[in-house]
Amino acid sequence: MLAVSGCTANGQTPVIAQWGSSVSDGVGDTSGAGGYAGRLEEMLSARGWALFNQSRGGDNTSLLSARFDPGENREPDTEYLTDVDPDYVVIGLSLGNEGIARCAFGQTDRCVTSVAAADAVYEQFANGLQMLIERSRRNGITPVVALAYARSDFSAFEYEYTRRMNLLINSWDVPSVNLLGAIDDGHGRWARGFFHDALHPNVAGHEEMFHAFV
Repeated sequence: MLAVSGCTANGQTPVIAQWGSSVSDGVGDTSGAGGYAGRLEEMLSARGWALFNQSRGGDNTSLLSARFDPGENREPDTEYLTDVDPDYVVIGLSLGNEGIARCAFGQTDRCVTSVAAADAVYEQFANGLQMLIERSRRNGITPVVALAYARSDFSAFEYEYTRRMNLLINSWDVPSVNLLGAIDDGHGRWARGFFHDALHPNVAGHEEMFHAFV
């Protein structure tokens, strides 16, 4: 997927952008190492690569698309993908932020109340990812997709959609990273001892996610 030593055709240092939501941004890693992306950056820097994390907590496919480039209306304190002129992009999003979880009592935001609604979220996530992949390629950026991963409030319902999504992504012509396999307890939740809170892995969890990269 990524070369052992970094050098582009013009002799410049190749650049990877990590581009996703809060787990992609390292939330839950209290060691200060920057999560799985920070560990990837440390490893690849020794091999001649540069990695810049352009992730933002809470993003889904729609919000991430708005941060592809600033256009004419740059939002202050916003990290856009094109700001670092990357050669590669690792897209790290979750079905949780897309809204696949079933609504708890009184909950109305980013959740579903029916199978039909969950199917719509599934399709939205798949279509959104494909648009991000194609938009990256049109701009000369090679995409890599981090597969959908666990969450402690997931049940068999959300787990089925997560596995289906990952099988779908693996059928596409794009490299992917199996983050779910690194941290799954077999039921779609974080493995015991590897989570910071319901939504994020802890230091050990991020370490396991990092090891999912080939």
